[in-house]
Amino acid sequence: MGDSDRNAQAWIANPPAAVLHNPDAPKPSPIKPTCSPHLRSALTALASLALTLLGLLAITFVIGRVVPVDPALAVLGDRASEAQLARVREELGLNLPLPVQFARYVAKTVQGDLGLRC
Repeated sequence: MGDSDRNAQAWIANPPAAVLHNPDAPKPSPIKPTCSPHLRSALTALASLALTLLGLLAITFVIGRVVPVDPALAVLGDRASEAQLARVREELGLNLPLPVQFARYVAKTVQGDLGLRC
């Protein structure tokens, strides 16, 4: 080992006080986490897909509620009694507030439940 290596090791072990307490010394930049460009584009695509699907769910939900036909009446037909219509509305959750209906609609769609089975 040469003299320059010993001097460097000694300087690292015991740096001068001016180096340790120099207020004008540049501050080290904080380490910023970096993300792979491929990972970033994949996450952006997934977020875009999720927002698109949520938008489509909202549009189909609104269309189903704007149509002037009562869903319970569509299920049972014209000759159903009021008691039967009330029971079907209860089963379908049509008596709940719209935000609750939308949340249930999204949850059932995500689970793969797309409607009544024949």
